[in-house]
Amino acid sequence: MYISHQNNSSLPLSISETARLFGLSDKTIRRAIKSHELPVMIVKGRYRIQFKDVLAWSQERPRLSRARDTKGIGQFIVGWRSAEVEVVDESKPQPQPGGQLRLID
Repeated sequence: MYISHQNNSSLPLSISETARLFGLSDKTIRRAIKSHELPVMIVKGRYRIQFKDVLAWSQERPRLSRARDTKGIGQFIVGWRSAEVEVVDESKPQPQPGGQLRLID
């Protein structure tokens, strides 16, 4: 999918930036674009890839996830290497050590 406009709330990456961040080769990224696995925008004649799109794409494939977690950005984020990542809703009271809930007024 090719999109010719830019969303201001996004984080557009070049092909080489994407490859470095995710521990992949430029060729792998270009193949994914060509096969329409990875959506891109064209900004001033250059491909731009949304970080969120690359992250979702890399999570769908074990080989890409391993590359991301060992050679790419994932090596610096402990939670990405963990098999179980817990998402915490900070708006709700959280259990304290000893199994007690602390209520916040």
